[in-house]
Amino acid sequence: MYGLEELFEASEGDCPCLRKVCISRCPDLKRLPCTPVKELVLHCGYQLPDIPELASLVSLKIEGFHGVKSFTLPAAAALPVLRKLEIRSCKELSSVDGLSALTSVHRLKMTGCPKLALPITDRLTT
Repeated sequence: MYGLEELFEASEGDCPCLRKVCISRCPDLKRLPCTPVKELVLHCGYQLPDIPELASLVSLKIEGFHGVKSFTLPAAAALPVLRKLEIRSCKELSSVDGLSALTSVHRLKMTGCPKLALPITDRLTT
């Protein structure tokens, strides 16, 4: 769906069994809905879509955004239970703003991002 720019909004009871959303190869996607999911995977695009407040999100994986040089993660209050963050194969990525504010993250994995240099704190394992 190369022309897709926005997804539908879902309320808490709309998709009671939905736990994981994988979005792949939607290069024009600008905004994600506030969908109550536990896992979100974003794969291959020209720009990282805006990530909304996702109160139930536990795991976020961002991979294959080769041309993206930087992005900003949502505030900690928008991702209060995020435990796992994985960023992979973002070849031009040099900075991720908001990472240090995500105090709930206990597992951080970054691979295939040769230009990314981040200080790792004691609370995170890579």
